[in-house]
Amino acid sequence: DLDSVLFQLNFTHTSEDLLQAEVTRLEGSLESVSATCKQLSQELMEKYEELKRMEAHNNEYKAEIKKLKEQILQGEQSYSSALEGMKMEISHLTQELHQRDITIASTKGSSSDMEKRLRAEMQKAEDKAVEHKEILDQLESLKLENRHLSEMVMKLELGLHERWGFTMLSSLVLNFGLQAIRQPQPPKVLGLQV
Repeated sequence: DLDSVLFQLNFTHTSEDLLQAEVTRLEGSLESVSATCKQLSQELMEKYEELKRMEAHNNEYKAEIKKLKEQILQGEQSYSSALEGMKMEISHLTQELHQRDITIASTKGSSSDMEKRLRAEMQKAEDKAVEHKEILDQLESLKLENRHLSEMVMKLELGLHERWGFTMLSSLVLNFGLQAIRQPQPPKVLGLQV
């Protein structure tokens, strides 16, 4: 009958309104999700760019550490050569002193001028030995400093994997740099004159 048809039409309109409201709500949710996805995509791109920059810095720091290691190795080799040279010089001076002691003993009965000259030469040789001893002490001090620098480089390598370690690493490399590595030249030893 007519009432039944009208009721059915009214129910149909009501259902359409509800469905339209649901569609509108879903469209709003879709826009929100789309905006969130866009924001997350932008953040992901920024993180990727930051990661690339960090990787580039990491490679630079590794290159600096490798360079420092090579210079430390060269410094240690130079120190070792210098120490060996000093040891040979001291051994030579010791032999000369011993020989002069023998000469003084054998010429004890000669003139006083000869004896004074030999004693002066002996004093010069002793002074030279003291000078070499001081140089050896300086070389040992430099070697300790070099070892300390090697330990610092090792610590820097361990800190490379920490994200915020790069600022500290850059500061340390700047503070030490190549100034911490000195390569002393073996001093020249003047020959003793008789």
